[in-house]
Amino acid sequence: MRLLDMAARLEWTGWNPRPKRQHYCVDFDSAAASSSALFEEWDTNRVPVPADDPTANAVSSEIPGRPGQHRPVLDLDFPCQLVPSSTPGHFHLYMNGPSVPWVTYRKLLVALADCYLIESGYLAASIEREATFVRLPGVAK
Repeated sequence: MRLLDMAARLEWTGWNPRPKRQHYCVDFDSAAASSSALFEEWDTNRVPVPADDPTANAVSSEIPGRPGQHRPVLDLDFPCQLVPSSTPGHFHLYMNGPSVPWVTYRKLLVALADCYLIESGYLAASIEREATFVRLPGVAK
C-alpha cells in the first residue's frame, strides 16, 4: 500500500486534545518525575485519569484504548508559529529553533512522512528541491 493511500485511511479529528489523548495526574515535584529519572520511577508517579478529571495536569501522546498508538505531543524549547494555510484545517508550522544541515533535515522529513505527519508528495518535492516551501499567508493555490 502506498504511503499516501495509508495516510488517507487515518482518522483525522482536528485539534481537540482532551478526548483522544491519555491524561494523567503527575507528581512533577517528586525526584522521580525529573527528566533524568529512570522510566520505572517516572511510571510510578503518574496516574491515568479521564480527560475531564480536575486533577489532570498532564497529557501524553498515548491514545486511550489503542495500546502502542501515539499522536505527537512535543515540548519544544524555542519559538514556533502555526499559521493556517489556504486549505481549511491545514497549517504551516514555522520553527525558529536551531539550524541543521540538509542531510539532517532530510532525515527529519523522512521520519515525519513515515509517521504520516507530512504527505509523501511534499516529501518527494522537498527532497528534489533540497528545501521545504510553503505559500505565504494569503496566497491561495
